[in-house]
Amino acid sequence: LKKKMKELKIKDRKQTNEQNNALKVRIAKSDNACSEDIVLFSQGPEPEKIKISKALSCVGQRVSICGWVSSVRRQGKNLMFILLRDGSGYLQCIFSDIQCQTSDALALSPESTVCVHGVIS
Repeated sequence: LKKKMKELKIKDRKQTNEQNNALKVRIAKSDNACSEDIVLFSQGPEPEKIKISKALSCVGQRVSICGWVSSVRRQGKNLMFILLRDGSGYLQCIFSDIQCQTSDALALSPESTVCVHGVIS
């Protein structure tokens, strides 16, 4: 019984340390986050809200697509790929420079709900 109690205490201590380390990493990432607001489409037409299934017919146009993040992949500090889904299909979104350094972008995880504005290419 004493041996089991000791094992449980060690396991709890390890789990607490892992949670603290994860929190420290999250805080460090948020400290590195850019606090600037990103201006969306300061000039030009208002983006058209579409579903992912209509994306092929809107190549070269400004669009707004809302959905859930299926996966997030970061390539260094200045490049991020998001696989977005909305029930009608999947779309890969590419973020670069200041867009992937905001606190919102750093906090993205699978199943996050987002609305992406951009030009389909």
